[in-house]
Amino acid sequence: MNAFSAAYAAVTGQNNSTISHAKSAEQLDAAFRKAYGLPKDMTCAEIKEDNAEDYIRQLCIFASSHIFPLNFTIDLEPPPNSKTNRYVTAKTLQGYIGKIIKGWRGEFPDHPDWKHLKKADDVPDWWTSLLVEFLETCHRFQQTAARCDAVFGVAGTKPLYPDLRSRRNDKDPDSIKNNPLAHCDLRGVVIRLVKSANDRNNKLQELAQINLTHVSFGRAGEQKFSNYNNWEWDMFLQVPDTGWQESKTLNSYSMPQITNEWWGFDFFVCMGAFYMCDNGLLRTGEHERKGSKYAVFPDLQSINNNSVARKIGKIIKDNLPNVPESVLAFFSAKSLRYGAITHATAFNNITLFQVANRSGHSVGGVTPYIDGNNALLGLPAANALAGNHLNMEPVVPTLDVVGNSDGVKALIDNMFKHVSIDEFKRGGSLWRVLEVCAASLIRHHVAIMNDCGGLSNRITTCLNRAARDANIRDPGNPGLSPEQVIVEWSKIVQQDYNERFKIAKVRALSTTADGNDATILSMLASISQDVKEIKSEHRSLVTECAGLKADVSQLQNQNGVLKAQLSASNRRYQLLMQSTAATDMAAAKTPTLSRTTPSRKRQCVDESRSITEASESLTAQFATAGTGSGATAAATGVDVGTGSGGSTAMELDNVAVSVPAAAALPLTYNNEARTLAEEKGDAKTRFMSVLMKLADNNQLHPTDLAKTDIPNDIDNKQSLRNCLEMAVFAGSSGDISIVCGASEGDKVQAASRLEDAVKDKLLELEGKDRTQKGQYGGSILGLHKRITAYKKRVKEAKKSNLQPGKIALIELNELLALEGQLESSTGASEANGIGEGGQTTLDNVPRLPRPQTKRLRPSAPKK
Repeated sequence: MNAFSAAYAAVTGQNNSTISHAKSAEQLDAAFRKAYGLPKDMTCAEIKEDNAEDYIRQLCIFASSHIFPLNFTIDLEPPPNSKTNRYVTAKTLQGYIGKIIKGWRGEFPDHPDWKHLKKADDVPDWWTSLLVEFLETCHRFQQTAARCDAVFGVAGTKPLYPDLRSRRNDKDPDSIKNNPLAHCDLRGVVIRLVKSANDRNNKLQELAQINLTHVSFGRAGEQKFSNYNNWEWDMFLQVPDTGWQESKTLNSYSMPQITNEWWGFDFFVCMGAFYMCDNGLLRTGEHERKGSKYAVFPDLQSINNNSVARKIGKIIKDNLPNVPESVLAFFSAKSLRYGAITHATAFNNITLFQVANRSGHSVGGVTPYIDGNNALLGLPAANALAGNHLNMEPVVPTLDVVGNSDGVKALIDNMFKHVSIDEFKRGGSLWRVLEVCAASLIRHHVAIMNDCGGLSNRITTCLNRAARDANIRDPGNPGLSPEQVIVEWSKIVQQDYNERFKIAKVRALSTTADGNDATILSMLASISQDVKEIKSEHRSLVTECAGLKADVSQLQNQNGVLKAQLSASNRRYQLLMQSTAATDMAAAKTPTLSRTTPSRKRQCVDESRSITEASESLTAQFATAGTGSGATAAATGVDVGTGSGGSTAMELDNVAVSVPAAAALPLTYNNEARTLAEEKGDAKTRFMSVLMKLADNNQLHPTDLAKTDIPNDIDNKQSLRNCLEMAVFAGSSGDISIVCGASEGDKVQAASRLEDAVKDKLLELEGKDRTQKGQYGGSILGLHKRITAYKKRVKEAKKSNLQPGKIALIELNELLALEGQLESSTGASEANGIGEGGQTTLDNVPRLPRPQTKRLRPSAPKK
């Protein structure tokens, strides 16, 4: 038996077998002294004069703010292998403190506070008045903790504030070591959850659970009772009311949910990410059999409330920064509630009554008379947490402003593919929740990428996949990819939201202003609304004009193709006329025969017909009869045979006439026609101008110019593609980054430098001096022809079967090395009449035999 127990036994007259409570009292005192950093053994000096009363008061505060498991250790933990959740009651703790005082009477009998006491059970007067307050405080704390927040072993809970960046120095490498608590905020927890989320874990469900507890000021274990049957879309506030049910009571109250400036605190983003990425609205037959179909988090239904609280606490600790364990011990599931309520209470002009209407705390005797189902009562505290004016009406983002209803519909369907709850389906009572979730995810799309590592985070990945599956397009920017459309829509939705938010803020300010100020603010709100409507109308007109411009551009492209086809047809018609004229001349030189031959009528073309009609008619005839010499025969009515010399032999009644063979007449859109079309397009435009146009429209690939998806309004795609490839090959990565928008800088100067780099590189590859630079322009077609010529040279050196457009660019020294390896084969080629560069030399060209014609004997006259 130790000194404390012996002193207590001496005072009370009890033996060792009846002082187990004294040991528990001693353990309580030891835990208190350890928590407050006091020496293990007490001295008389600590309780000298009125210090004894102060000591007991501090001990009461400690005992009324912690949970003590049965047979607790000095660290307030349950004994090893203990499976009970039972804890020491307030009444029992009162007895422990009383035993500590009685122990002091035996150890320090001359203390003035009790030396006059006569009976063993007598206590100082100050303890008699203090224990009443202690019982009330301790009972209230334990009643609250018992609902779902009881956490053994926590030496005081710290609030998890939303954002502490202004309270720390992130640039200081020793900041975490010197000020660890300033690095423990909810923002950091959210970002770490999103960065670590993938398709093999449920991090985004954990994010939704953290957010719902935070914005609802709720106890962590109570989210287990969140049920879609209690959700509704408030038609007046135009936000969802998710309701909140307390554990172990019949208390429930409304819980309106609003947006937030930062995506990680936005209810709609966190729930939308859960629905989109983790199939949060998918339910199976197992869920229906277990009755958890309408539970917001079905996975929580199989565990008790305290386990839910511990689960949330573990999520928080696992995602806090690398701080000491002693700091982590301060944080639990209760930290979310503490942080949210403390943050809201500190807001200017908010009242405890407004905070209590959202947190569920009792407010004196008026609580029974408050309509807890009135969503308006919970709105001021929600605004305070979000940093809005207390009286501001909610503002939610909308996708109506993007002007593509079919695309929006397809996108939402692909974002939320697995919805088993009818209320969330299109036309259901909670369908608006999904619409706002989709709009919020798109509104914060760029911010999420900036905070969570670009395109690799799971939220962005799932949203981009949905955009591709829906194949969304922007009428104003038809050349954008679905991923680029999402970025553009994000800007539009954010701008519209900001405009409506400012109007709502001005209206809210007018409700608390006096006299002239209120009148001025009302006028400002009205003016702002008018400006908003004008901007919306302007945006619609711009979108409509962009769509019309795209249609005009498409028609111009079609017109260019038709012109090229017409030009090609005219050329074919001219060749046909030349061939026909040659045939007529040959026929005119044919000797007159002694007998009359059957007359053959040649199909003529009325001179009054247009060239276009004539070419179409002849094209149809040649498509039936064939091309080349066969076509000529069909048009002239003679039998044709081809000799070995490339001439055409025609039989005209025993007389053989040799005429040059007519050239083949291609009836397709060939290189010649395409060149004509290019010359009438934008081929003569400078490369720098086209580059700036694509940059201004955000149509360049963000990292690789050569991979740019060239829009349809560019007439010469292959020419531009060659120029972009050469820009990547010759230009600097810094200028490319500036033009693509990935880095800050003067885009005009960067584009000019890229064009100069292309021109200089071509001179180098062509083996020319840079002084000749002024002889060459910077047009797309001009650069394209020179690049293609160089690629053909590379193709020949590599003996490649690829088209020149698919040949990769190489440095000149690499090309010369390749050509050097072909010297031996080149000599052999020259021996066979093939000169340098694969060209046939005139001196070694083998002579072709003269065309031979076939003479036929005169046919017998017809009877």
